[in-house]
Amino acid sequence: MAEQTNFLNLDDVVEASRTIKLFGKTYAVAEVGLGELLADIRAAEAEAETVGDDAVRNMEGMLDVIERRIPGCPRSELNRLSSPKVMHLLKWLNKSPEQAAAEVAASAEKEQTAGEGAEAKN
Repeated sequence: MAEQTNFLNLDDVVEASRTIKLFGKTYAVAEVGLGELLADIRAAEAEAETVGDDAVRNMEGMLDVIERRIPGCPRSELNRLSSPKVMHLLKWLNKSPEQAAAEVAASAEKEQTAGEGAEAKN
């Protein structure tokens, strides 16, 4: 009986790419390995838990994470982000490209449905 083999070549797997639009400019998002992703998530969680301890250090740490993931975006642009946008961006960056795309599509569909409902009331 012939032996069957099953082979997965991860070098041939095409990964989805992501971009982000920030203040009218589009930037590529650098996808990172699992170890770096986990480190970024842990850092963001630790910073969120200790906001009262040293808010400046915590915000700088969050911007450092974003800067590593969006390497073409100048720090001066990141400094213009509001705190809610920083938190939203960190959550989005820590999702897989597929998860992020699905959430964006669901959000757009929800907004469209809400807009259609508002138009029907008028």
